[in-house]
Amino acid sequence: MLLNEINILGTEVTKVTQLDPEDDVTKIHHWFLDNGFEEISSMDNARSYAYSRPEDFFIIKFTHTPDPCYYRFVEFVHLNKTNPHLPKLTQMIPFQSKPNHILIGIEKLYSSKIPYIQSEVLWAFKEAMDTWAFKGNQHVIQEFFTRLEQRKKRPGPAIDKSVAMKMFHENKNLFATMLQLRYMIESGCEWDLHFDNFMRRKDGTLVIIDPLI
Repeated sequence: MLLNEINILGTEVTKVTQLDPEDDVTKIHHWFLDNGFEEISSMDNARSYAYSRPEDFFIIKFTHTPDPCYYRFVEFVHLNKTNPHLPKLTQMIPFQSKPNHILIGIEKLYSSKIPYIQSEVLWAFKEAMDTWAFKGNQHVIQEFFTRLEQRKKRPGPAIDKSVAMKMFHENKNLFATMLQLRYMIESGCEWDLHFDNFMRRKDGTLVIIDPLI
């Protein structure tokens, strides 16, 4: 389900959208700091900022520059809200005086330290997808196993094909989500999926965040 922006973010947070930034985002930044938030990151060359409080189970992303590819990702998440590999988001909340200034609530996720074998399988699929997505899913799967065979020649533990197949089936919904997002490049966005764009929930589920630029 989507996060309800008023009930989850609270009226004191949504009130920030009534401020007039006057082209100066420091006013918004100080509002968050004065209300108990910490800045946890600035993203995309400071096109957006993220804030959180320890007691909250969400973070707030403040975007002050139009970001159509991120908006497409948000739209995709809302259309696929039951997909466990996508983050739970609020609707985008525009500022009253500057509609290009956007707040969005995002469920709080955690850094993902992906085990070696899973990371190798995941990256082999990503490489196969980047190479053959335009020819269809079957070509992607064939290339995936070719990439895994090539990895046996590299340093590090070899990945048995049966283990790879088991992991492929265990992660098939994640891979399907990656493919769906990959096809969105045709909309004019660039593909930016890398390991930093995989986060985890507390139950261990891998979640894809912000894969388009």
